Amino acid sequence: MRFRRWCAWSAVLLLAATAWCGDYQVVLKGSGKIVHGDLLAEDAGTVTLQVGTGEVVFKKEKLDLERMRRLNAAPHVPAGASLHQPPLPHDVGLATIRKLERQIAEREEALARLQAEPPSEERSRKVHEAEEELRLMRSARQDLKLEYGVSQDTDLERLFKVRAEAATEAEAAQRAYDNLPPGTPQSEVDAKWAAFREAEKKWQEAHAALTKAMKEKQ
Repeated sequence: MRFRRWCAWSAVLLLAATAWCGDYQVVLKGSGKIVHGDLLAEDAGTVTLQVGTGEVVFKKEKLDLERMRRLNAAPHVPAGASLHQPPLPHDVGLATIRKLERQIAEREEALARLQAEPPSEERSRKVHEAEEELRLMRSARQDLKLEYGVSQDTDLERLFKVRAEAATEAEAAQRAYDNLPPGTPQSEVDAKWAAFREAEKKWQEAHAALTKAMKEKQ
């Protein structure tokens, strides 16, 4: 049953994953959202990913490092580095958002130039790729603004908070089930499993609601 439980929890995480290519996964603490990309650099306080053609810097205090170690093929924590680092300045998050905004503006200009070119199959392919890259970058900007509390969108902030609370409940229910001692009565095992499944369902619903709202606002 524990193997089935782990598969179910993995499915929850995959629902939150973006469609970006890459072989390294960063997990945002609280929301459970997974960002895929290529690992560029890591130090005691940050992880830098190549996402599409842009670079995104994540503060480790905002990441679920334990889950990242499980998801990634090999650990990327520097030798001797503590997993519990003091908070970095909030400016790091704001700088990341500003950098994304500059990159988005550049991609928008490039897309406009592509759309002005004479119609062709090559142009259509490049326009589609540029539009998809912009969609992902805007989604990343929106998610980072929520993560750092600077979105200024009360509807999204409310849904983000609901999802974060649901993720916390699901993680607590998971731990309660995982930590059942040997010899626990089957009735209690079943009750903990049911509680986890209910918390998992609540998280899925909260995630779906936030994802839908974010798409509508793009």
